Amino acid sequence: MKIIQSTYRGYYKTEQEVRDAMKVMSVVLKDWEYPYIERAVINFIKTDTKGFPPVPGQLIALAQDIKTDELRKRQIEQSKLPEPEKEYIPMPEEIKQKLREMFNL
Repeated sequence: MKIIQSTYRGYYKTEQEVRDAMKVMSVVLKDWEYPYIERAVINFIKTDTKGFPPVPGQLIALAQDIKTDELRKRQIEQSKLPEPEKEYIPMPEEIKQKLREMFNL
């Protein structure tokens, strides 16, 4: 909330408005892991062109996108197969095997 408050200084005029916003954010975002919400806030601020602070639904949507992208990247990494050899170079199989081991292919 501090990041949002300091970025959108003109929006929160009183301490009560800050407390109210913090209460709403904490209640609505309580089921989300902090790192995802923090990154969502930063992404929102980076791309904001309207000058208004985010509402919880916007942060949840961004956090969901971040989490989905992370999971997708992890799945791709786990299922990555070695690329086929680009060019065929005739050589004995034992040398090919040693090269594969050396380069973790």
